[in-house]
Amino acid sequence: MRKFISGNEAAAEAVELARVQTVFGYPITPSTSLTEELAKKAAAGKINSFTQMESEFSTFSACIGAALAGARTFTATSSQGLLYATEVIVAAARKRLPIVIVNVNRALGPPWGLNAEWTDSMILRDSGWMQYYAASPQEVLDFIIIAYRLAEDKYVKLPAMVCYDGFFVSHRKETVEIPSQESIDRFLPPNVPIVAFDSSFPVSLGGLLSPEEYTEYIKSIEISLNQVPEIEELVFDEYFRITGRKYQPVFIYNPKMSKNWIVTLDSIAGTARAAIDELGIDAGLVKINRFRPFPTKEIKEILEPAEKVIVLDRDFGAGGATTSGIIAQAIREVFFPKNIVSAIVGLNGRDVSDSLIAKIIADTSKEKGDKVQNIWPDLKAEILDQPLQIADFREEKPTLFSGHGACPGCGLALPLKMAIEIIQGSLIIPASCASVITWSEMTTAVCGVDKDTVNFASAAAVATGLTQGLKSRGKTEKKVVVFAGEGATYDIGLASLSGAAERNEDIIYICYDNEAYMNTGGQRSSATPLFAITTTSPFGEKGFKKDIVAIMAAHRIPYLATASLFKNKNFDGLKDYCQKLEKARNTKGFSFILVFSPCPTGWKSESENAVLLSELAVETGSFPLIEIFNGEELKINYEPENKVDIKEYLKLQKRFQIPISHEKLTEIIKSEIAFKWKKLKKG
Repeated sequence: MRKFISGNEAAAEAVELARVQTVFGYPITPSTSLTEELAKKAAAGKINSFTQMESEFSTFSACIGAALAGARTFTATSSQGLLYATEVIVAAARKRLPIVIVNVNRALGPPWGLNAEWTDSMILRDSGWMQYYAASPQEVLDFIIIAYRLAEDKYVKLPAMVCYDGFFVSHRKETVEIPSQESIDRFLPPNVPIVAFDSSFPVSLGGLLSPEEYTEYIKSIEISLNQVPEIEELVFDEYFRITGRKYQPVFIYNPKMSKNWIVTLDSIAGTARAAIDELGIDAGLVKINRFRPFPTKEIKEILEPAEKVIVLDRDFGAGGATTSGIIAQAIREVFFPKNIVSAIVGLNGRDVSDSLIAKIIADTSKEKGDKVQNIWPDLKAEILDQPLQIADFREEKPTLFSGHGACPGCGLALPLKMAIEIIQGSLIIPASCASVITWSEMTTAVCGVDKDTVNFASAAAVATGLTQGLKSRGKTEKKVVVFAGEGATYDIGLASLSGAAERNEDIIYICYDNEAYMNTGGQRSSATPLFAITTTSPFGEKGFKKDIVAIMAAHRIPYLATASLFKNKNFDGLKDYCQKLEKARNTKGFSFILVFSPCPTGWKSESENAVLLSELAVETGSFPLIEIFNGEELKINYEPENKVDIKEYLKLQKRFQIPISHEKLTEIIKSEIAFKWKKLKKG
């Protein structure tokens, strides 16, 4: 069967074909659409289960747990997410668990980038995982299925990572041959785990080893990795018999029998082949399919007669490019003194054209040497001379400039603008819609205050360090402000938030609550309300929204408040928010403000109704406006005398159009609102 699908869609098809039993996910661009596809397949009963976790660390940890149970498991991530899970990624290999994951390669920040780069997975190349790099949606599907077969082999039992370029492969569509389920069932039998925590034979893993035992345990991983090439050859042959597609550790293309070679991974190989065919450059092509364990034998044999090797590296570390360095090491005995050139290209998805490749071939020196030459063939001198990542508007009055990148009707822009203008403190923004709309290229929409965009889970911890650092230098006149979405607050950043609150750090933490992961396209979070449709809860959220206010109140912080920005004859929500910002600024210790933040895009509402939704959330009683002092003294700022029917609020949002009767839906939500107010009245 043929389908016209993207790389991420092909990965989802592979997961279904592999009969994966447990799938865990957490949204991060550009792997997000794969997570959404898997959630849809689970909702439709095509895969056994899908669970959206609260962070990549938790996602990989859940995969470890599932593998310990003997289940076939899967997840997908990118970039910062992959590195956030580094500790448990290493643990998965050390525990010999046959987990298979997808890493959609993306640049690391800062500076932040969303496009293709291999640095993320290259950092983990020596973690004990097999690594395969796919250049097309077809290879994505095939490599995932092959990876399960290899990972679960009794002589391997190691995890595998299938990597491919963000957007160039993840979102590009092409015709993909889908094998039959029957053929894949024959190729990939059920996993037979070394150990399984099913009580039939109790085992203990992950214990403390002495120096007399540790080395041998690590050596056993290398022994298994070294057996992969031999087993892989048999697996490739069997896969060829059922699909007609023959794979090798490396792909070779050299129509002119040239002694100049281009070596690369992933989607750049397609451009390099086009340069050979269409521009007539004198070179052959080696595309590395399996990077770990590295195909040393094949690379040596291919490149031994070469005169020049150009490695197109879409990665770079402080010590040089990874791919070219490993190739040089692999062929050192047979190759030097010869010419290896590492061309650093395509970082963060910068275009690698066939003409650029031709230029690299033509311009690089033919002199032979004993070192790898690192070249940067497309540097822009006018940018290189600028101080990167500094947009200095500190002389301006503190504000959020007009012309920022927020969507029409976005509920975060006005709260952010008012927070900047009233508090005028250093601003910490974790990865979120707020970080995206306030920074573009070399300009920022925030002026008059210092601002840093930080990693998703780290905002409160960074704010703690900044506060302590300023204090150590005697600069305590202005507060540090965190402005974060609900994902960084309710989920992935909850640990650092809780720690800062428990220590009563002198910072202000403002959470704009749009009730889902809107920055990545609208996936559920623990702030998503009951029945709301998201891209990972397509039939409506099944659980109640996490009560972050109660959680923060339990920390007994000096000041806690909620706010919603609207104004009617009964209440002035804008004035209320401004007053709460003033109180937070004047409070010694930790302050937390939860701001209701409609998202027309994610809520499937009209942009002109954003303020109306902020009003109705309060007037229906769904979002109470309160203050809590020291975790004990509760003040209700406004209670509607005659609550508006919740139907008026729900009907403006298509996210609540789920397949149950509207009467039943409203009845349950009204009951939840009543429960919420009953708790408040008790104090």
